[in-house]
Amino acid sequence: MEYGEYLKAMRKDRGLSQKGAAELIGISAQYLSELERGGRKSLDDEKNEKIAEVFGLLESQRETLMRLSHEKEKKEDIPKETLDFLKRNPDVIIEIDKAIKYGMKLKAV
Repeated sequence: MEYGEYLKAMRKDRGLSQKGAAELIGISAQYLSELERGGRKSLDDEKNEKIAEVFGLLESQRETLMRLSHEKEKKEDIPKETLDFLKRNPDVIIEIDKAIKYGMKLKAV
């Protein structure tokens, strides 16, 4: 998942509109829209910390946001079908983050 996709998932998970989230973060709704679509470079650490604060992110979610913010494009060995599924279902990543945060074991069923 890319930075903008993760940012959008976090925003939607909290029931925030782009306009409302942008006001809380201190950026324009237009800029947030471009970030979420991948049309802009990710925000700096200060703004990402602000997002973590106002969105009430778990530590694992904050770390994911920061990692994605700094990550350069790189190829992963994740099957395309899995990536497509995660892009269509960003809430799965949110739940995995929660499971990791609380030390739950992940296993396939």
